[in-house]
Amino acid sequence: MRQSTIILFLSVLSILLLTGCQESESSQIRRARVIGNENLQLKQELEEKDQQIEELTAQIEALEVEKAKVIEQSGETSIKTLRMLLESEKRAEAIVIENRKLQEELEKLKAAQ
Repeated sequence: MRQSTIILFLSVLSILLLTGCQESESSQIRRARVIGNENLQLKQELEEKDQQIEELTAQIEALEVEKAKVIEQSGETSIKTLRMLLESEKRAEAIVIENRKLQEELEKLKAAQ
């Protein structure tokens, strides 16, 4: 009787242990699946972010090129403006000289009368 009780006890204990192991294995499998799914989702998000970074980098490069063109055009415009200002000053100086000459001639004519 004692032997059969021990065998029965060991059998019940074995069944409980096997059942417990199966449950923990299935919960581990579920957990591994959840983690795997999260990893896949994170990889996809990382790829999307990498793509966005590439697009933004390309936009930055395009803006840098555009900025360089604007600076160059601005410099050319400044040079043109300075040239026009110089020409205007030369014309104004020539007009002032011509005006003085005309005033001198006018005074001479007035004095001769």
